[in-house]
Amino acid sequence: MKLTQKHISTILRFATFALALWGVLTAAKGDFMAHNTFLYYTTQSNIAIGLVCLAFGVLDVIGYCGKKVNIPRWLNIVKYAVTLAITLTFVVFWTMLAPIQLRDYPAYLLQVDNILCHTLVPILAVCDWAVNAQCFRHKKSDLWWSISTPLVYFAFVMICSLSGLEFGYGAKVPYFFLDFYQYGWFNLSSFPFGVFWWILIVLGIVLGIGFGLLKLKDAFGRVRER
Repeated sequence: MKLTQKHISTILRFATFALALWGVLTAAKGDFMAHNTFLYYTTQSNIAIGLVCLAFGVLDVIGYCGKKVNIPRWLNIVKYAVTLAITLTFVVFWTMLAPIQLRDYPAYLLQVDNILCHTLVPILAVCDWAVNAQCFRHKKSDLWWSISTPLVYFAFVMICSLSGLEFGYGAKVPYFFLDFYQYGWFNLSSFPFGVFWWILIVLGIVLGIGFGLLKLKDAFGRVRER
């Protein structure tokens, strides 16, 4: 049987689910995020992309069995949002958090859960996004769905923190750029800046990633239409 682009996409989807599951379970037993693992954006984004890829993979298998599969628009929007979420996990970790880990806990960079959750799962998810570009054409307005998961997570963190729920090792927030207790909201006089400015920075990154994903899909779609 010839291996088509659709077959490759299906393989990528099941591989993404398997590696996300492996990574989350390993993180839950590890040293770094073992405390309240499921409160972290990394964990939640891996779970989300894993489950969505599993759902799309199952729909692929149903289609291979000869049954007609109509994927609703909302499910494609969810796919876009969670692909953005896991890509953001990759970008934020390797640009903002990895330097801190390299200084304070360098061994973590080589741990299985880090390699899976912060690197391999995002790469596979983006590969699937590109390979399967022909299946759904997004609208320009869909870009605004890219900020949905970061904003929901921010609200989640605020509720947890203000309710007294602790993150790993007694931390009141999961990431330094959300630590309004220590850095305030609007501080610009010292680094790290206040949380408000980090929110703007992250939202700018998110919109850039979201735009890039849509352009990536269009680019791969045009290549295959020639």
